[in-house]
Amino acid sequence: MATLPSHRDDATRLLVEIAIAFPTEQVVLALAVNPGATAHDVLIQSGLMQRFPTAFRDDWALGIFSKKLDDPSSYVVCEGDRVEVYRPLLLDPQTARRQRAAKARQQNTDPDSNGRVD
Repeated sequence: MATLPSHRDDATRLLVEIAIAFPTEQVVLALAVNPGATAHDVLIQSGLMQRFPTAFRDDWALGIFSKKLDDPSSYVVCEGDRVEVYRPLLLDPQTARRQRAAKARQQNTDPDSNGRVD
């Protein structure tokens, strides 16, 4: 009796997601990866670096469910993991709040109010 060539059954693959957010777009992809795949492997397999070639930089990080990974190439993903791509902050959130507050004060200050903010 002849045997058919073996093939990898999808049941042996892990279902994971990868997510990245840009200022104007968020992308979340579901992927089936081989057991033993790392977070870095998921990024490569996702095709996101080819889809957004000018967006990726060396200072970007990967994480799993909001927890940054120290070494994405050694973290083996588990069924249901969500690999997240983190862009570096362009501006510290506290500094951004201060700038918005200063701008709001400047816009709301009436010349006749002696510097009071309404």
